[in-house]
Amino acid sequence: MSFAVKPPQSRDAIKIAVICALTLEASWVRSSMRKIWKKKDIKFGKGANDENAYALGVVGSHNIVLAQLARPESNDGVRVAMALRSDFPQLAVCFVVGICGVVPKHNTTGTEIVLGDSIISGPVIVRSDFGRLYEKGLARKHEPEETLGRASPAIRAFIAALRTTHTTRDLEKRIINNLKYLGNKADGTKYPGVEKDWLFPPNYSHQHHPPSSECDQCLSKGKTCKKYCTELECDKSLLIARARLNLDNPLPTHKVHFGRFASADQLPRSGVDRDTMAKEENVIAFEIASSGVWDTLPTVLIKSAADYADSHKDQDWQTYAAATAAATLAAVLEEWHSMDDDSASGANENHGSAPVQAQELSEESDSEGRFSRIQTYVKHNYNKVGSITGNVTFN
Repeated sequence: MSFAVKPPQSRDAIKIAVICALTLEASWVRSSMRKIWKKKDIKFGKGANDENAYALGVVGSHNIVLAQLARPESNDGVRVAMALRSDFPQLAVCFVVGICGVVPKHNTTGTEIVLGDSIISGPVIVRSDFGRLYEKGLARKHEPEETLGRASPAIRAFIAALRTTHTTRDLEKRIINNLKYLGNKADGTKYPGVEKDWLFPPNYSHQHHPPSSECDQCLSKGKTCKKYCTELECDKSLLIARARLNLDNPLPTHKVHFGRFASADQLPRSGVDRDTMAKEENVIAFEIASSGVWDTLPTVLIKSAADYADSHKDQDWQTYAAATAAATLAAVLEEWHSMDDDSASGANENHGSAPVQAQELSEESDSEGRFSRIQTYVKHNYNKVGSITGNVTFN
């Protein structure tokens, strides 16, 4: 279906923002745009003190604004999100799109998570770098501040709608089609292969193994060798078998998972730490920098699995996961249309810093009845916000 989307006439016309932490991620989101507006198309600028560089374009049937962090840190996430909130006061949602590390199996559903799968956030995320640093490492605090405030009612309603069985299956089909579309525009959308999806035991380190000689990275405490597993001769006999990865089926069925993210300024590089945090905090994915955005704008995280949050990482999977995340964004935005009229001013309702209470909406339920009740609440309780002025040309 073709949509004739016109250039936005003002900053108030932009309801959707996308933030990426890495250049690789932002590049794929730009590739997913079927139209990128030029300076001549836009009759407005950004706020006078805004240092961000934006790209305005069309994904699906929506005008969006894309911003990239200067540094993949939560503090920079706050800076970018606050500028977006000021420049585009009618923002209803901000999607943080990119790659992440994952647990091998969903804590609640028991479903295997494999590389390339899509992960969408639940109602809350956890700050995994909140604590005190000691000689032996970070002692994480288990206090209310560690869990960021709940998503706004409109965002919870939207996620609940996505979680329905029918919609999730539609998303999975659309993602594959979107990847094919992206493949016509850039290299990197080819699935790396089930034979390259390696899951090692949690305590098996990514370092040089005999007969290879050790390098400075391997000998340095707390550092991980940057070479691939094939170069380091990691022991493939230790690989953990996955039911979803069958060499007879070169392309496993794509899955979308919903659950809690752990957010920090650095990704975990230890399978042991991954499993410990997954058990303690019920998280299924690990990512960088989104905590700063989450407390500033109504936020949904859309990520794709690039590694198992351990020391075994691979550039091919990072590229594929970044492309998949962009394809997932486009698929998710096809469902956003039903929220536009009712949540056009969502930026006025921040997540806040209140601790999550026991009566919070379940992260695992996909009740359509619950979605209907939340949507009714949103229609009657969402408030409008004002506008701002400014005149700086977009990059």
